[in-house]
Amino acid sequence: ICAENLFLNLFSVHSEIITPKILVYIQQASEINDKASKDDILLKDAIYSTIGLGANNFSEIVDFDSWFMNNLLPEGSNKSPRRRIAWLISKWISVKASKEVRPKIYELLISLLMPEEDLVIVMCAEKIISVLPQLWDSSGEEQYTFKTSIIIILTKLVIALKQDSMKIHEITIPIIKKCLDANAVRIFKY
Repeated sequence: ICAENLFLNLFSVHSEIITPKILVYIQQASEINDKASKDDILLKDAIYSTIGLGANNFSEIVDFDSWFMNNLLPEGSNKSPRRRIAWLISKWISVKASKEVRPKIYELLISLLMPEEDLVIVMCAEKIISVLPQLWDSSGEEQYTFKTSIIIILTKLVIALKQDSMKIHEITIPIIKKCLDANAVRIFKY
């Protein structure tokens, strides 16, 4: 946490020096694939961590929509970066994610919520899902399809976790309540 705060402070004071370096690192990370060495994967994780930490600072520098569609979405199917991608989305979704990209974000999050996923990835995706109700209000008709999918997946997740599901009730119950709003009939027509 100390290093993270130091980085953010350095960025706020020396953004003109750090910004070009960050852009180079983003490009470098996009060239690291899932068959890369462990060191390269750790480097990519560190770069993604940096971009996530500075989401508010980088929002004018990084074209999140393009980066998500061209890099993060395809990488979402690879084993190694899924947890970090879920975390990255949690940092960026409320900062800079257009309405056009949100359906793809929802689809990726839904795939990360599958009970077959590693529990760590599911927990990261759940944290993001908890912010989705605020975004749904401005998402239009596609929100109903995603709400239905999320309810189904959360139900499967709760069943898979059995007694441990009680640990995530504070996240899942408000989401389910939001999904089952006055328009519940419209949700389940799909």
